[in-house]
Amino acid sequence: MLQRIQTLYLAASVCITILFLVFPIAVMNDGMHNHPLRLISWQEIWTSHLPANLVLFRYGLLALSLLGVVLNVFSISRFRNRRLQIKTGKMNIMLHAAILVLSFFMVDQIKGLLPFWSFSYGTAVFLLPVSLVLILLANRAIRSDDNLVRAADRLR
Repeated sequence: MLQRIQTLYLAASVCITILFLVFPIAVMNDGMHNHPLRLISWQEIWTSHLPANLVLFRYGLLALSLLGVVLNVFSISRFRNRRLQIKTGKMNIMLHAAILVLSFFMVDQIKGLLPFWSFSYGTAVFLLPVSLVLILLANRAIRSDDNLVRAADRLR
């Protein structure tokens, strides 16, 4: 049942999580140029100014974000099993919260390594809470559907 409201919430969450990968997490300024810090980018800022452990941390954050997209798509495809949808939604909420915390942590680590650069958080950091709220709304709608089906089964 792809026309249900929770499917629309989850599909919007997928789109927003993909936008998180494209938009910058932070914008760094070295005094002359702005350097956007994106997860999907092959700019020299990742390799020239940052240590290897933060570059690996970036790939881990990228993998977690892609896992969030896969969990959302999996939850959409399991529309007949509401219990499984609720469980994957809870896992996805925890995953998105971890991604949000880790992205703030990564930007703060980079701020400490480059003290003379100015930093501002990018739009991607503000997209993740929206995705988190959409997943919460989807879980609420799934739970209300489940309660409605259970009530109808009791009447039979």
